[in-house]
Amino acid sequence: MIDFERLTMRAVAPFARRLRLMVSRAVVTAIQDSGKVQTAQVKLLDGEVCDGVEVLLQYGLHSRPPGQPEGVYLSVGG
Repeated sequence: MIDFERLTMRAVAPFARRLRLMVSRAVVTAIQDSGKVQTAQVKLLDGEVCDGVEVLLQYGLHSRPPGQPEGVYLSVGG
C-alpha cells in the first residue's frame, strides 16, 4: 500500500506545484474607481508589481478599504 501512496504523490506533485504558482498573496497599493470595473495595483511576492488587476465585489457594493489591504491574487491562465 505504501508504494501506491508514493506513486500517487509522484503523479499529483506536478499539478500541486502548478497550483501553488497560480495563487499568491497580494498587497493592494492603489485603487482606481474611474472605469466600469474597479481596478487595483498590487504588490506580489518578490516585489513584483501588477497594474490593472480587477477587483471582484458583490453586485451593488462599492467600497475602498483603508490603508494597504491584503488579498489573494489568482493568476488565471498562467
